[in-house]
Amino acid sequence: MPAEDEHTAIMELASSTPAVIVSTLGSHGVLLYRQGWEQPLEVASRTVPVVDTTGAGDAFMGALLYGLAKEGISHAGLLAMDGAQWFNLCAFATAAAALTVGKIGAMSALPNLQEVNQLLLIVR
Repeated sequence: MPAEDEHTAIMELASSTPAVIVSTLGSHGVLLYRQGWEQPLEVASRTVPVVDTTGAGDAFMGALLYGLAKEGISHAGLLAMDGAQWFNLCAFATAAAALTVGKIGAMSALPNLQEVNQLLLIVR
């Protein structure tokens, strides 16, 4: 029987794998789904003036991968990460995406590490 909506479908998928499923929702943030979690973990997006959305997804994914690499997270480490670690990682990635949509272009709009960390400090 097919799922009734996207949320239900992702919850069903998450129940069948130990992986975390990251669903990006643009200006509505990110939802993370994981086996054993009753509800998805929600990470809000940053509220910024939008100039151009080109590159936002790439910025998010690049920042997510950067964060994992910086911490030396292995495949087994991914499975061991808790909700707080995933939240912090995705908060960093949403900050990178938010900074990207505030500029025109793709590559030229990508923020550097200092800009992302500064936005995180301002928001907290």
